[in-house]
Amino acid sequence: MLGLGNAKIAQLKAVVELSKRYLLEGIQNRPYLECSDDIFKLLYQEMRDLDREVFKVIMLNGQNEVLTIVDAFQGTLTVSAIYPREVIKLALRHSAAALVFAHNHPSGKAVPSNEDKRITRDLVFAARVMGMKVHDHVIIGNNQKFSFADAGLIDQYNTEFDRRSAE
Repeated sequence: MLGLGNAKIAQLKAVVELSKRYLLEGIQNRPYLECSDDIFKLLYQEMRDLDREVFKVIMLNGQNEVLTIVDAFQGTLTVSAIYPREVIKLALRHSAAALVFAHNHPSGKAVPSNEDKRITRDLVFAARVMGMKVHDHVIIGNNQKFSFADAGLIDQYNTEFDRRSAE
């Protein structure tokens, strides 16, 4: 019978894992990922085939170099509960000065829900209170992405925070 044996499957899995590690090592301690396309290229291979939502936090130092990437939350096929308090705890534990968020939509549609917009706004506010900056939140779908920064939403949330702080 033709097909892949257990040894060949194990080899293929090892190649995928080595590829992930190579990509991660290539971005650690290098200047900040410059655009949402860089974030997409970095995470797409890892996140495209997941059958549940995974919320990642990319931690950056004061020079916007990648410190680490953490899987902060895992959800179901359609939702993941994100808690700003826990994200800030992670960021403080890693001495992050800035953050980038990313999560996948297993449905393949990289369109933000109202809940995605609300949690991103809350995360921007929480980070600002703690003296951290949020650069972006990228939703990864089937060979597509949505960037909150590219859509102007990160700037909008920062402006809203500034307005509320001035009141």
